[in-house]
Amino acid sequence: MNMRFWQRSWWQPPSNNGFKVLAVLLALLVWGYVTVTQNPLTEATFTVPVEIRNLSSELAPPDTNYQVQVRVQGTAGVIEDLSSYDIAAYVDLTDMKAGEATPMVNIELPPNVSLVSRSPESLELTLYPKVSKTFTVEVKIKGAPEAGYSLLDPVVTPDIVTLSGSDFSFESVDTVFVTADVDGLNENYSKSLAVEILDSNGENITDHFTCYPSSVNVLVPVVQDQPDVSLPVRCAVTGRPADGYKVSRVVVDPSTVLAFGPQEVLDSIMSLEAESVSVEGLDATTSFTSAIRVPDGVSLSREQVTVVVQIEAINNATFSCPLTDFRNAPTGLDWTCDASSCSVTLNGTDTNLQALTADDITVYVDLSSVKEAGEYELPVLLELPAGVTLSAVEPATVLVKASAREEEEES
Repeated sequence: MNMRFWQRSWWQPPSNNGFKVLAVLLALLVWGYVTVTQNPLTEATFTVPVEIRNLSSELAPPDTNYQVQVRVQGTAGVIEDLSSYDIAAYVDLTDMKAGEATPMVNIELPPNVSLVSRSPESLELTLYPKVSKTFTVEVKIKGAPEAGYSLLDPVVTPDIVTLSGSDFSFESVDTVFVTADVDGLNENYSKSLAVEILDSNGENITDHFTCYPSSVNVLVPVVQDQPDVSLPVRCAVTGRPADGYKVSRVVVDPSTVLAFGPQEVLDSIMSLEAESVSVEGLDATTSFTSAIRVPDGVSLSREQVTVVVQIEAINNATFSCPLTDFRNAPTGLDWTCDASSCSVTLNGTDTNLQALTADDITVYVDLSSVKEAGEYELPVLLELPAGVTLSAVEPATVLVKASAREEEEES
C-alpha cells in the first residue's frame, strides 16, 4: 500500500510536485515554531480615559473624568509597542435622556490586538439638563517685561464667555481665566488663548463645562517707561438714522486712554479722536469698533475703542403747562391775558420723554412790544430741555389787552 502511494506519478520526476508540497509543509512548521518560541502571545493592562460620545445638546457633560482598565492580548512584539494612546474607550449616549444611565464601555483596539477584559464593563452615570451662564474672563499675567518697560491693563476680546454644564456644577466655579506669558517682552503681547476654569481649591475643572467661545484674543500693551497722561476719547457720528429714529446717546468705551510720550508733546494734546462711525439708515442701537487716531510722537495704551450708538424711535408726549411767566412788562400800563395755561407737545425718544415733567418746560410771553393801550396777539414762547423738540403748542398765541393805568390817589 505504501509502495503504491510513493509510486504514484505525481511524486515522480520531472515535476517533483510531491517534494514541493513537502517543502511548504516543513516551512510552515518551522515558521510556527519560531513564532511561538521567539514571539509568543502575551497580555498587558492599560489605563484608558473613557470618552463620552453622542451626548445630547440638551444634557450637561458628566463632571467626572472616567477611566477603565483594559487588558489586551497580542504577540510580544505588538504588545511591546502598544500604549494607552493606541486604545480608545467610550460610551455611546445616543438618545439618552436626563436621569440615571448605565451605558456599556466600548473598546477600540489596533490590528493584531484582542480584548481580554475591561473593568468596569459599564459606567453608572447621572445625566443632568444643560444650564448656561456667562462669566467675565480674567487675565493671569505670567512673568515680567524687559527692564524699562511696563504693562498696561489687558484687553480681552470678547471678555465674556458662556459656560454650559449641570446646574450644581456652577457652584464650584471660582475663576474663568486665560494665562498671558509676557516674560522678557519689549513689545505688545497679542495672542488667542484657551479659556480655563478653576474651582475654589485651585483645581482645573475646564473639562466639566462646554465653553463658548473656547478661546479669546488677549492684548497686553507693553510700553516703554516714559511720561503719560489720561486723555478723553471722542467719536463723531455721521449719517442719519432711519425715518422716525434719532441718535439719543453715544458711549465710547473706554472713555479715556493713556498716552505716552515726551511731556511737551502730551501737554499739547487735549483729547483723542476715534474714527467716525456712520448711523445711516439704522433703526436700532448698534456697537462699533473704532480705531483711535494716534498723534505724532506718542503711543497709546490701546489702539481701538468700542462705540455704542443708542438709537431710539421718535415719539411724542403732551404736557399741560401753566402760563404765568410774562417778561418785559410795560410800565404805566395795566394788561390782561386771555389764557392761563397751554398744552405743549414734544418730540423725543422714550428715554428723554419719560424723564420730563411740566416743570422742566418753561412757557412764557414776551411783552416788550406792548408800548401803549390796545390789544396785542403775541406768540407763546418756550425754553425746552436738551434732547427734545417742539411738535406743537396750543394755543400758539395769546391775546393781551393793555390799558392806561389809573393814577393812584394820594393817601
